[in-house]
Amino acid sequence: MRAEVTAKLHQVVVKIHFSFDMWSSPNHHTYQAIVVHWLDPPIKLHLALFSLYRFHGIHSGFNQAVYFWTTLKQYQIHHLIGKFNVDNTTNNNTTLCEIAKHLTHAGYASFDPIPD
Repeated sequence: MRAEVTAKLHQVVVKIHFSFDMWSSPNHHTYQAIVVHWLDPPIKLHLALFSLYRFHGIHSGFNQAVYFWTTLKQYQIHHLIGKFNVDNTTNNNTTLCEIAKHLTHAGYASFDPIPD
């Protein structure tokens, strides 16, 4: 399934948008979900669960960004980052700022993670 979604993402002509969130299961396992949102011709909206990662350790914004960036690099869609839709927890702000650092370090255009 992820290979099929990745193939479709490599064909988009506009940026890919993301949602991500953390939660704990009843058995106390913590997960990070990454959902991708994209348009394809003729302007049809798609979304898919791209990753559901069992998180180990502290789910700080820094750690979330490391996993997020690693996942996008692994599937070679890191250059297609558009916008984000996340809840307003402080660690999500940190995650977005860390993702912006990864983008800058990789030589991509500046990304304002928390616009006014």
